[in-house]
Amino acid sequence: MTSEPPAGPSSAGDATPSAGDTAPSAFNFSSVDLPKPGDKLVLDGKEVTVLSPVGRNGRPLRSKLFEVGVMFEPRTDEGQDFLCCVPIPDSATGKTRRCGALLKIPKGSLGNPLRHVKKKHYDAYCCISKESLAKKDRDHAKAPSEKRKRARGENGETSGQGGQSRPGFSGNFGGQKGLDLGRRCVAFCCNQLLPLDAAGKESFTAFVRFIGRTGQVKLLRTVTEATSSLYYLLEREAHERQEALVGRIGDLKSQFYWGLPFLDVSVDHRFVPVPAVRISFRNERGKVEEAVLVGGATSAARLRQQDSDQALEAGVRDIFGEYGLEGAYPRLVQRLSVVQGGERRPLGPPATRSAHISGYLNHDAGRSREEVLRVFEDCCERKGLRDDLCKEMDAYESLARGGGGGDGLPWDAAAFFGRQAEAESSGEGRFPLISRLACSVQLTGEAPQDALQTTREVRIIQAKDFIVEGYDGEFGTVEELTRRTLFIKHNSGLA
Repeated sequence: MTSEPPAGPSSAGDATPSAGDTAPSAFNFSSVDLPKPGDKLVLDGKEVTVLSPVGRNGRPLRSKLFEVGVMFEPRTDEGQDFLCCVPIPDSATGKTRRCGALLKIPKGSLGNPLRHVKKKHYDAYCCISKESLAKKDRDHAKAPSEKRKRARGENGETSGQGGQSRPGFSGNFGGQKGLDLGRRCVAFCCNQLLPLDAAGKESFTAFVRFIGRTGQVKLLRTVTEATSSLYYLLEREAHERQEALVGRIGDLKSQFYWGLPFLDVSVDHRFVPVPAVRISFRNERGKVEEAVLVGGATSAARLRQQDSDQALEAGVRDIFGEYGLEGAYPRLVQRLSVVQGGERRPLGPPATRSAHISGYLNHDAGRSREEVLRVFEDCCERKGLRDDLCKEMDAYESLARGGGGGDGLPWDAAAFFGRQAEAESSGEGRFPLISRLACSVQLTGEAPQDALQTTREVRIIQAKDFIVEGYDGEFGTVEELTRRTLFIKHNSGLA
């Protein structure tokens, strides 16, 4: 793994832009521990080589982005080829370390790593762009780019999913406000399982007027004038939520769990029209987050084979690939199960490493700390933390003995880590490494496996009453529209 950078000034990790045009404090580029071209690093369990920043035409890339990050090859299993090196404080050691976020540079575009730096390291971003975000956003609003014009439908075509243009699209969103309103309308229709053309009905307009949004009635009519505009927004919204899911899991993997398996995955056969794959995990604050994946034809066919664990596992692997999560399965999965008739049963071989961690944290005298240390060292991408973990284990075992009255006697680890979550997330806790292990196995409680759909929703989906009447397949098959609609409906947290 990379060596830790020397302690020094750190960037404002989650700083927000200041009001007006006031510039944030200057970022110190000399504090960045930047690997040199040719250096060997171990990232995501793979040895990679740092590259010189050269474009596809062979010319050097002069962006200041390469003063805070490096390109490398080969790509990771998830297709990432850029390492963010902005220094940030390490909650575990108190020292300064590289950010360590792994990002994709699709087709040579630097937009993805720049968005990460803008969101996570605002001081560094402002020094790279040489202007405050307030001025940049104001200029952007005054002079829309060609990409924004296409999104608004001002030139008769739009960019579809994957960057492919769809000729003949003539939607008019009436500017950015109209675009945002259109996306909210699409999300509302998905959440309520309404046909997209419901947003253009007079009753819908009357409701908007009733709740006091009279200024938006005209804009709403502009947005919903052509149903094709809403089909475009449906595709766009589903794609952006998929990207948000991939980014969220990638950020937690690299910045919080450091490669430890943390995804609890279940196949839910109660979901219609095809079985759904439910993913839950604990975030850096100890809170449960959940995502629902609705598969395509190939994965759905395998997931329907309830009697074949091998087919079910293959279906899960397929659906992870469909959503751009190829590198997460099975590496980041700590538990795999199937829900049938409201009951949940393990799928495939038992997760021995998760059993070791859960047993040790619950103060089971039969579990050896050496097994937990071995699991941590095998899975964790951050090396050199064994001594720190051993010190935490000594303190934890002492506390557990005192709290439980001795080895083998009751010790409520779930309640303990539930109380510790806030302190650990703020960096003030005593067990930053052990808390990661507790979160990875969801020691404080799993996400509920209640049915995702009501009887009414099942009836609407089976009758396809949420599809616009007379739909001719111009914007994808009915199955594709169903998949996008249900993915948006059941992943509101990704908006």
